[in-house]
Amino acid sequence: MSTTSEQLGKLEQDSSLSDNVRRLVCEVGLQDTDANSEHSDWHLYMTDEGTLQWEAFERVLHQSSSEGSHVSDYQTAVSRLAPVCRAVHAYLSQLSPAERRRKYSPHLTWTGYGQLFEECFDLLSTSDQTDRTLSLLQATAALERALGDVFLMNGTQCPSLLKDLLATRELTEIFGCTAMSCLHIVIGPPSSLNLRNIAWHGFLSPGEVPDMYVSFLLVVVTTLGEQTPFLYEVSHRTPLDLSPQLHQLQKVFPVLQVTDLPILRDVIHRTTFIQPSMMPYWEKALEKFSDQSYGHCLLLLLPQLEHGLRRVFAVVNNCPQRMLTAESSVLYTTFDEILSPTLQDGSTNHMSSELGDSYMEVLLDLLVHPEGPRVRDHASHGELDLTTIPAVLANHVLCVCLAFCVKYASTDTSVLSGTAVHVEQVVQRYKSLFHPTALLVQRVRKFTTLS
Repeated sequence: MSTTSEQLGKLEQDSSLSDNVRRLVCEVGLQDTDANSEHSDWHLYMTDEGTLQWEAFERVLHQSSSEGSHVSDYQTAVSRLAPVCRAVHAYLSQLSPAERRRKYSPHLTWTGYGQLFEECFDLLSTSDQTDRTLSLLQATAALERALGDVFLMNGTQCPSLLKDLLATRELTEIFGCTAMSCLHIVIGPPSSLNLRNIAWHGFLSPGEVPDMYVSFLLVVVTTLGEQTPFLYEVSHRTPLDLSPQLHQLQKVFPVLQVTDLPILRDVIHRTTFIQPSMMPYWEKALEKFSDQSYGHCLLLLLPQLEHGLRRVFAVVNNCPQRMLTAESSVLYTTFDEILSPTLQDGSTNHMSSELGDSYMEVLLDLLVHPEGPRVRDHASHGELDLTTIPAVLANHVLCVCLAFCVKYASTDTSVLSGTAVHVEQVVQRYKSLFHPTALLVQRVRKFTTLS
C-alpha cells in the first residue's frame, strides 16, 4: 500500500460539509419542527391540485413583488421556507403514485424532460437514501437545461452557470419574483442551500440533505408549468451528441460484464480512494450498471470520482481543509483546480507528480479537453439526454473509477482480480486522445492516408 493510500485510510470524515454549510443545510430548517402539524399545513401554501400559491410565499418570505427576486439573508430565508418545505413533503408523501402522476405529469412537459422529472418523484418515494441524491442530481441538471430554454425565448446568450441564469431579468419577468426567490434559496449561490453544487461536486453523504428540500424543488417545477401555460410552446435545444468522442473511447477499456460485478464490489471495498460514508453510492452505481441504467450509473459515479480525487488532492498538497465544502467567500475545490498545474496561491499542484502522466491524461481527456466528451460538465448542465446514455460511456467512466480504486488499494494488488488489474494497466499505458497535440497527429495521419 502506498504512502498516499495509508494517509487516505487515516482520514476520518463523517461529512464533507463545512460547519456553516452543514448548519444551513442540515440544521437550520429542522429547528422547531412540529410533526403533528405537517399534514394539516399544506393547504396554507398549496392549491387543491398540489401546486404552490406564490402569494402565500410572499408572506412567508416577508417579501413584496417590488423587492425583486434578490435574497439578502439566506439563513433567515431558509428558516422561513423550511416549514413550507416540510408541509409540501408531507403532502407528497401521502399521495399514491397514480395520484401524483395525475396531478403533476401534465405540468412537467414544459421542461422537455417530463419523464425524467416523473422519475425524480419516484426516486424520492423510495426508502433508499442514495435515491434521494440521485433525484436531486437528475432534477437540477434537467431544470437548468429547461430554464435555459425558457431564457432563450427572449434572451440570446444563455449564462453558463445556474446561479447566473437564476439572476437574469428574462426569467424573473416570465416566472415572477417569488418563484425565482424560492429557486435562489434552494439552488442559488454558495451562500444559499446551494443543493445543486454540493450534490454535483460530491460533497453529500447519503441522507445528508433533508428530503423536504428535494420535494419542494420538484413541486416548484410543476408549479412553474401550471402557472405559465405558454411555456408549453418553448423550443428545446437538441441534446449534445457525444458519438464522435465515444467512437474513440470505446476501444480504450475492456467491456465490463454483469459477471464482473462481484469482482468490482470486491475492489471498491479494498480501497482507500472511497470515503466509507460514500460507499452506498458506489454500490448503487454498480447496481445501476448491472440493470443497464447507464444514465443513473453516470450520475452517481461522476460526483464520487471528484470526491475521491479531492481527497487525494488534499493529502498530496497537505491541505486537509480542502476536502470540505468552501464557505460562500471561497471557491470549492473542484475538478478544475484538482487537475490544474498550480494551486490558487501560485504554488505547484502535486497531483500530477502523484498520479503520473497517464492518469492525468485519462482525466483531462474525460473531463477537461475542449474536444473531449467533458462528460461531467455536459451531464451536470443537462446537455446530455440522461435517458439514452450509451453503455460505452458508463463503461468508460466506471473503468476510470475502478483504476483509481486499484491505484489506492488498501491491500496488496496481487489479491485483486485480473479484470481490475487489467483496467489499471490500460490506464498506465494511456496516451491522450483529445489533447490538441494528439488531435493534430490524428489529422496528419488521416491526411497522409488519404493522399
